[in-house]
Amino acid sequence: MTADSTRIELKPLKIGNITIETPLTLAPMAGQTNRAFRVLCREIGDCGLVCTELISSKAIHYRNAKTFKMFDWSPDESPFAVQLFGGEPDVMAEAARIVVDHGANIVDINMGCWVPKVARSGGGAVLLKDVCTATAVVEAVVKTVEGPGTVKVAAGGGQKNPTPGHVLAF
Repeated sequence: MTADSTRIELKPLKIGNITIETPLTLAPMAGQTNRAFRVLCREIGDCGLVCTELISSKAIHYRNAKTFKMFDWSPDESPFAVQLFGGEPDVMAEAARIVVDHGANIVDINMGCWVPKVARSGGGAVLLKDVCTATAVVEAVVKTVEGPGTVKVAAGGGQKNPTPGHVLAF
């Protein structure tokens, strides 16, 4: 058996108007998915879509200089997603507009992170406990930016933080 005979053909994936030729994605990881890591994963791992580490919508709103240093993407990475976290619909919408204005192809809303810093902001997986706020965040982002968006949802969360079934259907 040759290596060619075991090759699996993967079909492209569409997210809105963006075609992901190789439907393998690099998950956003805090402190890890900087430009160098994304480029390396794309070159070696053939990732069709890469994502930034999660970025605070409030930090963007307050024009935090350290946060804007995380805007390390460039057009040659396309397509790529920028992941945002936060629990205030208007602030999330503003942050989404800013990252799209800076070249993001896809806005990914984090509703899966239980890390205390993210949870205290009212974002991440905390949104799974408040379907009204979660819906308002998604609606605000969708109304503000053109182009596709995604939502990262963590299924599970353990016994202390189970994911409500009604949120998974939204």
